[in-house]
Amino acid sequence: MWLVSRRIKNLISQIGLFSGVVHCMDCGSIHHYRHQGGNRYNSYYCRAAAKRIKTCPSRHYIREKDLYDYVLKEFKHLMGLLKSHEKELVAYLENKQKISDRHQLNHKQQSLQKAEARDKEIDHIIERLYEDNLSGKVSDERYAKLVGHYESEQKELKDQIEVLKSSVVKSEAESSGIKSFV
Repeated sequence: MWLVSRRIKNLISQIGLFSGVVHCMDCGSIHHYRHQGGNRYNSYYCRAAAKRIKTCPSRHYIREKDLYDYVLKEFKHLMGLLKSHEKELVAYLENKQKISDRHQLNHKQQSLQKAEARDKEIDHIIERLYEDNLSGKVSDERYAKLVGHYESEQKELKDQIEVLKSSVVKSEAESSGIKSFV
């Protein structure tokens, strides 16, 4: 008896425009694209409801045409707002960008301060280890092992500090590009 293997054809020759973007409002899982004969019946369905992976209250879907029309309508609405209220939109986007940039800059500065504080702390630890080694509290082998560990950590910290400093300087120098976007 011969075993015949055959390849299964991939019947879906196209990928949906919104694949990986559409999520279920009920359970949050990604909607998957379903191609059913022509462009008329293409849809996105809740994979969790179909597979019963998560608890999703109902089996639901949205037709690709309806989703496309809705996104196009919203895009046209936003473009109309952009044309009629350009200054307000630019101010809003700039403010939002400034808040985001300020938050990222504060986070980088905090990380930089922590790294610099740890660097100074390691210097003090190494000084105390040296004094303990001289007084005989720590053996030479143990001293060499601990100092090697702290020096490697300090080297990594110095590299991290350089990267963070350049990143902070770069973030402070950048200006928002919202006006060029509009």
